[in-house]
Amino acid sequence: SLLDSLKLCGQKKDLQKARELHGRLVRNEMLTKDIYLSNAVISMYAKCGSISEARKVFDELPIRNVVTWNTLITAYIHHGLAHNALESFRHMKSEGFSPNAVTFICILKACGRVGSLDVGEEIHANVSKQGLLETNIIVGNALIDMYAKCNMLGKAQKVFDEIPLHDVVTYNTLITGYSQHGLGNEALACFRKMQDEGISPNVITFHCCLKACGGVGAFEEGLEMHADIDRRGLLKEDVAVGNALIDMYSKCGVPEKAQEVFNQLLVRNVVSWSTLINGHAQLGQTNVVLNLYRRMIAEGIVPNSVTFIVLLTACSHAGLMEEGEQLFHEMRVAYCLEPILEHYTCM
Repeated sequence: SLLDSLKLCGQKKDLQKARELHGRLVRNEMLTKDIYLSNAVISMYAKCGSISEARKVFDELPIRNVVTWNTLITAYIHHGLAHNALESFRHMKSEGFSPNAVTFICILKACGRVGSLDVGEEIHANVSKQGLLETNIIVGNALIDMYAKCNMLGKAQKVFDEIPLHDVVTYNTLITGYSQHGLGNEALACFRKMQDEGISPNVITFHCCLKACGGVGAFEEGLEMHADIDRRGLLKEDVAVGNALIDMYSKCGVPEKAQEVFNQLLVRNVVSWSTLINGHAQLGQTNVVLNLYRRMIAEGIVPNSVTFIVLLTACSHAGLMEEGEQLFHEMRVAYCLEPILEHYTCM
């Protein structure tokens, strides 16, 4: 069917084909008659990366429904254009359309990205009025996320407490909020509550909780999480969890455990190496730092900007001027990395 063709074209991101299909629909005057096809064309263009063509189709439509607006708003969010999404939301309301749960979820995401707390609170009031917090867990999760991103963690916690049902996403959203704002103890308290509720943590949970452990030096809890991660076989599946473990052990001042995890990783990326190097740098082990850097290069891993900040900081603390100059030169010449303020500050 035509709808399937439009959907498939969006999935394949084939803009050429999208234009052909759109042209055919315009010639047969089908867009003026069928709102489902119109909405599908907007979605297809957005998925093919052409937000301007999606918007043009939207503007030319003689009739729109709430799905049409949601499709455009979703497209803006997907392309990182949160301000446009918020503008469309205002326009939608001024035209007398009632937003639904999908609209609220998308706009809350936009509010979180640009810190638009006033719109977020307005949606919270609407959601409460419609009783959506009791019935729609995704709306609840989106509200918690919006408040957390706007650094209103008290309000995020309040929404969390009001929701009758929690899932792993609900917990992860709140834990991430606490962890990212440096509230490690609160994040870990939330993790314990999650375990009491019998909700199974996933990779994202461990990633955020390990960050929290490193931040507050909760070595014992970090050890327990490590055992749980091993039981679930997550180290084999996800390099980011391994990197988070290395970071946690380094921050807790146990470099030998960090090295142990590093040795177990089946795949090591530049973050794995940089995190391990940083751990030794924090403890002032400059010789180990420089040896690890050479090993990293020998294994064919290309260092990034962060790697060099760590290396130059280590050289500056150890008073290794020549090594620092050599690394600064290597960074620019061998790896074509443009120094940023932190690199110059180290020098």
